[in-house]
Amino acid sequence: MYLPDLIVPNKYTNKMFSTTNKQKFQAVMDENQEIKQACNDEVEDLNNKNRTLVDLTSVLTSENEAYKDEIENLKNEIRVLVDLTSLLTHEKKEYKDEVQQLKKDNHDLVSKNEEYAEEIRQLEMKKGLCTKFVNSNIYNRLNLSPVSVDKEQHCTEWWCPKHSNFETIVKTFKPNTEEDKLIIRRAKGRFAYWNKKDGEGMCCKNNRQNKDSNKYSPPSNWPQ
Repeated sequence: MYLPDLIVPNKYTNKMFSTTNKQKFQAVMDENQEIKQACNDEVEDLNNKNRTLVDLTSVLTSENEAYKDEIENLKNEIRVLVDLTSLLTHEKKEYKDEVQQLKKDNHDLVSKNEEYAEEIRQLEMKKGLCTKFVNSNIYNRLNLSPVSVDKEQHCTEWWCPKHSNFETIVKTFKPNTEEDKLIIRRAKGRFAYWNKKDGEGMCCKNNRQNKDSNKYSPPSNWPQ
């Protein structure tokens, strides 16, 4: 920086600055200019860094919003899975209850058959009667005399393996509701159980010990 030769009075000595003092003043001015330039450069560098940080903050904010949406979607999926797990747990419990009932029915049938077998053996020993029952005749346990009973009752169960068209209808049947779907799944299980007994389809009413037990309602749109 150029400093002109100025005549500056000194209030103490009233003498002019010497050439040496001018040089020193010039050196101070040059140093101050360098410091100022360095400060400007540093300020510019800081501004650039600040702009970079602002841009990075904007990117991170956008990514954070995306993560929030993803987290919300995951929460929704978890809620669906929890509801499905609850439904499956409830269905599993109902299946267990139904299996227990079927086992009980089977045990009752076995016990009944054993009683009949013992009764027949006693009849053979005491009376020498024929052990073959004819159609609907059974023998009274008290007096050992034949008593006519209508064993075959009219069966109208919609899922009966022997007296219904369940196996044909269910192939194209479409349930209306989730409850109807559950009814069909259970009916298929019962149908398979009774359809395999003794190697042939058996009536779920007449071949049951208690003919009026376990009546199941059909789905809401089951054909009449």
